[in-house]
Amino acid sequence: PEPIGPRPDGIAAGRRPVRALLAVAVVLPALLGRTGCSGSLSLDDDGRLYLVDAGGGEPTRLADIPGSLGALAWSPTGNRIAVATVIAGERHAAWVVATDGGRAQRVLEGPTPAPPSVAWSPDGTRLAVLSLREDRMIGRRLNVIDVDSGGLRRLDRWPVALLDPGGPSWSADGRRIAYARTPLGREGDRTALRDADVVGIAPGGTARRVIAGGWGVQSDPLWHPTERAVLHVRSGRFSQLVVAGPGRASRTVAGGLIAPTASWSPDGRAIAFVAARRD
Repeated sequence: PEPIGPRPDGIAAGRRPVRALLAVAVVLPALLGRTGCSGSLSLDDDGRLYLVDAGGGEPTRLADIPGSLGALAWSPTGNRIAVATVIAGERHAAWVVATDGGRAQRVLEGPTPAPPSVAWSPDGTRLAVLSLREDRMIGRRLNVIDVDSGGLRRLDRWPVALLDPGGPSWSADGRRIAYARTPLGREGDRTALRDADVVGIAPGGTARRVIAGGWGVQSDPLWHPTERAVLHVRSGRFSQLVVAGPGRASRTVAGGLIAPTASWSPDGRAIAFVAARRD
């Protein structure tokens, strides 16, 4: 495949044909080794959550969870799993299940049939949940939930800027959450619904600031594993992968993409991504 990326003069490449882009990383075994767990997860069509040993064997049934699967997220400590579901095609919910079994704990429920996005805090005590809301107009809501107490804090709400903004994503120190939303201050401006910025906010709901904005739609933010930098997608006619952060200039690392999905390496020195081909 022909390589793509920023040209030496800093202008993103991508005007030439892209034959294929593919990067695959298998990180589950390393993660499981650090947390002390030794298996992978699955949720069947009837809402039964299973844990299976990575070396093989019979799956262990952990819990029954109403609804169809939206997403699974293992906590950094390895002792809990967050599950996002859609129930009866009418409402969404987020659940937490202990890996040693027991009943699923419902931590959030809403009236729209779109599964929420869930992300664990680095210490495994809180969940950031990005969900679709529907009141006077369709929009999104960002909440942080203390899993042990069940306490919920609403951090932000805004009209829909794009169908799937990606995120939320916690910084490595747990002090910031990145997410994509309608540009700040333009919530009532219908022309702004075509745009989106990447915004950072403290888990307590303070210090909300734009991390990446400007032209196009910013989406799918992902904090660097150790530094104060965010990888995100900037979309216009085609898409770019951009790294930005507080006090640093944005840097395009790949351009000319279609529907890219990306991830940092554990040490933050490389980015794996996959994108659709174009001729």
